[in-house]
Amino acid sequence: MKDNSPLLIISLPFAIGVFTSLYFPASGEASLLYYGTAIGVLLLADTIFLFYANTYIKVITGSLLFFCGILSGIVGKCCFEGSGQPDFILQSSLALKNAILELPIKDKDAKGLILALLCADRQELSAEVRAVFRASGASHLLALSGLHLGILAEMTRKMLLPLGNSPAMKIIKSVLIISCSGFYTFICGASPSLVRAFLFISFSNINSLLPSRKAPAVNCLLTSCLIQLSLSPKVIESISFQLSYLACTGIILLYRPLANWYPIQKGLVFRVWKSLAMSLSCQLFTAPLVAYKFKVLPKYFLLTNLFAIPICEALIYLSVLSILTSALGICPGALINVTQRCALLLINLLEKISAIP
Repeated sequence: MKDNSPLLIISLPFAIGVFTSLYFPASGEASLLYYGTAIGVLLLADTIFLFYANTYIKVITGSLLFFCGILSGIVGKCCFEGSGQPDFILQSSLALKNAILELPIKDKDAKGLILALLCADRQELSAEVRAVFRASGASHLLALSGLHLGILAEMTRKMLLPLGNSPAMKIIKSVLIISCSGFYTFICGASPSLVRAFLFISFSNINSLLPSRKAPAVNCLLTSCLIQLSLSPKVIESISFQLSYLACTGIILLYRPLANWYPIQKGLVFRVWKSLAMSLSCQLFTAPLVAYKFKVLPKYFLLTNLFAIPICEALIYLSVLSILTSALGICPGALINVTQRCALLLINLLEKISAIP
């Protein structure tokens, strides 16, 4: 934990301060109750940091960052609402949606699913299909996140492999991957979970260029949280932001210990176990918030994720290839057919899981 202590001392009190700002009115005079709450939380935070850091400098730093978080949250509520996107971002978003809608895929649900997976636009999805995703515990697949952006970043990396691995090419490839990921994040609405994923991809690519300084995953988590809260304090109110960071925390803390429980660290069974460990580590951290917010918990989330995520990954790959080849005018009918069948396979699978009593 020593390596992470500076980031922890910076990000944790700032995040607590931003969270505390939710209880301050956006306008008018704050009552004594609000200030009393802030002072109480500050004293609690100081006590924790004094016990952890054992130095007054770190306690004072934590206190200042806590108040900076409160101030940042209040300013964010008052001043930074309703900002629009540049025209070229909106036009690019519309162009991507049109490219998907123009694919010669006959089944409406299949095309609607592709639109939802790549653009987070569920308007073309029927109410029945959305209900199936909800009942089976696969709604997270329709919300753009690290899963989707990670697949697209990996596709970009593979397409850039012919450039070689010279030091100059490594830098160029990292810049292109970060740029493409950032552009996609913005044209898809820059949801909190997508921004978090973009920051992780950026840190990962920068880290790959610095082999002598490997940053732990927890450092990336703390840094991305600090950046998001600094740029947009109101994001802490977003359920997408909360679930995204809870899921990442679960993966960082639980995935490796759970995966290592299986005695034989190779083979198909171990790969299945790793997939289950990943789902379980996410679910254990996100389930309480999901139950509180939505009053429901999926019963078969392990079964759903075990089968649905690989199919979803394949569908994203096929959909992107279909879009690119269609734009070039060389899309084979077989590719369109396989893409449609893959989408329908995912829907049919979730229908069967949701029908389990």
